[in-house]
Amino acid sequence: MRKIIQEFLLEHSTDIILFRLNISKYKLLKILALLRLVMAKDIPTAVKPLANQNRVIKPDLSKNALSNFIFGLIQKEDKIWVETIPLSEAVKTGLIVDARAKKKPIIPPELWQNYTGLIINNRINRRPETGNKKTLKKSNYNISGLEGFWGYLKRKLAFKGGIRQEKLPLYIGEHTWKYNNRNLSLADQEKHLFKLITNHLKGK
Repeated sequence: MRKIIQEFLLEHSTDIILFRLNISKYKLLKILALLRLVMAKDIPTAVKPLANQNRVIKPDLSKNALSNFIFGLIQKEDKIWVETIPLSEAVKTGLIVDARAKKKPIIPPELWQNYTGLIINNRINRRPETGNKKTLKKSNYNISGLEGFWGYLKRKLAFKGGIRQEKLPLYIGEHTWKYNNRNLSLADQEKHLFKLITNHLKGK
């Protein structure tokens, strides 16, 4: 397992991992999916009080659950959390009025919940100041950092190419985890991920 984690964190392709390790493709894909799952569920401590626990990725995610969706970004200190929100839920709860519109959608300030930004139509919508339409200063909401993260995530997802829609939250979870743990050494990342997968298998 540790060797697979190491190869995975080095972002080696499935073919390269299969070439280097004595493991079947079926088993490897199962393990990689499980690694992405535990990464997607590993909410940073700084963000946890603000995160919606109901939007933690579940292994039985429906294939049609993300046919239309937006992203809610929560930023606290240097950590970021991404919540995948079905469009139907966003409209029903009033989080957005019209996410399909080509123009900037209407997002009532009081309904932003804990989000620092919302990604709608591939654009970052910054959190407005409560009570007016002005954008909060970057010193309060590190928008440059948020945009840097979104650019990083888009590049990583584009590099993967051909991601099945129902698997998208797992890949988002993977790269969000890597971004949040980017200051750790590879060895420390391996230890942390190994602990996550061990606890998951033990049912903790």
